[in-house]
Amino acid sequence: MKKILSPNPIIPIKIGNKNLEYYNNLLIKADLGLHNQICFLVKSRFKHKKDIKILDIAAGEGALSYRLYNEGFENIDAVDIEPKKFQYHNLIKFFDLDLNDYQSVCIFEKNNYQKYDLILGIETIEHLENPWQYLRLLKGLVKKDGLIIISTPNINSIYSKVSFFIFDYFFQFSNESLEYGHINPISTFEMQIICNNLGLKIERIFPGGTYPIIWIKTDFIFSFLYSLSNIIFSIFTKGMKYGWCNIYIIKIV
Repeated sequence: MKKILSPNPIIPIKIGNKNLEYYNNLLIKADLGLHNQICFLVKSRFKHKKDIKILDIAAGEGALSYRLYNEGFENIDAVDIEPKKFQYHNLIKFFDLDLNDYQSVCIFEKNNYQKYDLILGIETIEHLENPWQYLRLLKGLVKKDGLIIISTPNINSIYSKVSFFIFDYFFQFSNESLEYGHINPISTFEMQIICNNLGLKIERIFPGGTYPIIWIKTDFIFSFLYSLSNIIFSIFTKGMKYGWCNIYIIKIV
């Protein structure tokens, strides 16, 4: 893949909380800028193939599905566990599916085997009990020459490593994170191991969302630890040390 530009996922300084983002009056339940980045990726990769079949996994209220629909990608299926929250049943085909229910997952895979040119699993895998089962499902659903795009919180970031060292949990996976379903932190190493064993290839990884290097908030302790960590340990750490989340571009081997 050629070099892909993204809408400033890493910024030098941020004062105050991140702004909430909305699309068509729907709150985007992902980090600042992430949906813009995913949309940019899809448009860049499939610029002249807007008739592709897309699956949006864990679509929520449908903000990303509808955004892509408005960009001309009208052949979209959406999946989520809460059908009543999805806002676009009149435009986008919807499937009610619990991704933690093995039997339901198997039935869905059988009925939609190798159906999709593109599968989007945005901020989903960290909510699931079994990431291996999830990746197996996506492999079964995507066409052999298709593409899978996954994003998940970046536990490889500098501050996440410091957080684990000090507090014994990764950033975005504290007790408070359990309230919004973050139960399964996935490192780049683990994602690579899963893909290698399932016959998948990670084509590219790059940072997503918005990651300030220096972040000044009313929580002084957080601001001090976060900012100092990014400044001091940047020269000692490797891998995806910046980025609020990691975005994985995956293909079948």
